[in-house]
Amino acid sequence: CHSQCASLPLSARLKTGSDSRPFKLSIVIHSAAVDKISRPGLVQDQRPFVVIRVGDRSKETELGDWSKDKQQWCFKEVLTIEVGLSDEIWVDVSSNTKYDFWVASVQTTSSRLGEANFPVNSVLPRLKPEDRDADGIVWASPIIPIDVREDGNVTGRVYLSFETNQAPPAAPKAGEGSC
Repeated sequence: CHSQCASLPLSARLKTGSDSRPFKLSIVIHSAAVDKISRPGLVQDQRPFVVIRVGDRSKETELGDWSKDKQQWCFKEVLTIEVGLSDEIWVDVSSNTKYDFWVASVQTTSSRLGEANFPVNSVLPRLKPEDRDADGIVWASPIIPIDVREDGNVTGRVYLSFETNQAPPAAPKAGEGSC
C-alpha cells in the first residue's frame, strides 16, 4: 500500500486559526465620547456616526443622539459582519456637519474624527456564554472602551460589545501552528 501512495502529491500541514471558517459577529455600538464634538450646537450641528470595517466589507450606524445624562453620543445599534480569526476589525468615527440658518439647512460632507483597529482573535477570550431564553445561548462580551486616534492622538472613545449566536472558534494559542 505504501508504494502505491508514495507517488501521490500529498503534503502535511498544521491547521491554524487562519484556516477556520468565517462566522457572524455582531458588534453592539453603545456610545461614544468624542473630543471635537462634546454636544450638539444651535447653528452648527455636528453628530458622529461609527463605521465598522472588516476587509472590504463595511457597515455604518445612524447618526448618534446626544445624552445629557451620560455626556456621550448614544447609538445602541447592532452591526453584524462576517469575520475570520485572522481578520482585523477597524472602527472609524466620523461626523456630519449641518448648518441650520432657520430658513434652510445645509449638510456638508463627513469628516473622520478617529479610528482604531484590533484583531478578531483578541475579542474571542472575552466572549462568555449567556442563556437568553428565546434566543438560546449567545456568546457575549462585556462593554469594552476602545480609544480612537487621529494623527497619533486619542480623539475619543467608543464603547462596544461583541456577540455571536454560534460558539466562537478557539483562538490559536501562542506558538500553535509553528515549528
